[in-house]
Amino acid sequence: MITSQEKKRGQLSKEEREVIANNLDLKSDEEIAAIINREPYVVAKFRAQQPVKHENESLKDIIQQLHMKFFWKETAQQLMNDEIPYFEQFWASLIQQFASSGITTTDEQMIRDLVMLDIHVNRSNVAKRNAYVELDATEQQIEQLNIQYADDAITRVTKVEPLQSRANALRGAMKALSEEYKILADKKDKKYEQLKATRLQRLEKIEKAGRSFYDLVKMLDSPETREKEGRLNELYKLATEMSKRQFEQYHTYEDGKLDRPFLTAEAEEQGNEEKV
Repeated sequence: MITSQEKKRGQLSKEEREVIANNLDLKSDEEIAAIINREPYVVAKFRAQQPVKHENESLKDIIQQLHMKFFWKETAQQLMNDEIPYFEQFWASLIQQFASSGITTTDEQMIRDLVMLDIHVNRSNVAKRNAYVELDATEQQIEQLNIQYADDAITRVTKVEPLQSRANALRGAMKALSEEYKILADKKDKKYEQLKATRLQRLEKIEKAGRSFYDLVKMLDSPETREKEGRLNELYKLATEMSKRQFEQYHTYEDGKLDRPFLTAEAEEQGNEEKV
């Protein structure tokens, strides 16, 4: 006989999954479990299996704050429409990365300059690629015309000469773009160093960092670290609950005796309900 207090078991239904998903950010595991008449560890397991959802929300908040900065209007006017989302995402990622160390107005200006340099590098690469594509097409045209008018020197020169001039101009543009790229890339690397954002600098910072209480508190100030630690805590909680329930079950020992390795009031109450 099943009592009204017995918790449901087995796989979660589609409806139960929807209830849990809709309440994960609003209620505790115990509150959600009470709604669907399940054990709290079932909800904890579902929560631990969910992907991290707060990162995108955090980036959206940073982008909204960016739009309120005094320099945003002028910055947006310097960008093409398809470059604005790129700037926003790159900016938000960098702000999120440096948030734990504290960000001043000067830092924001440096981050802005870094993102703009990156966009200029992208522009240079795109322009060089377009020039290369046009040069390749022009050279193919020249080759075809040389074959087509092999016996007509005057027509061949008349048609090929403008294309040859264009090809030479494209080669010059590609050379200039390559030099521009080197200059921009060098500035970008220096800006990374000024922000102490290179991988080597970050590794050195980690190696030199102590593990005092203050350092741990500062580390937990990072949204990514809090999210990671919270997720691990849920997994530890789930593992503990599952191990506890396993040891609360009856076990046959080597001498043939049947008993519970871990006897609790909850396990005893559940055993009495199952006998009813």
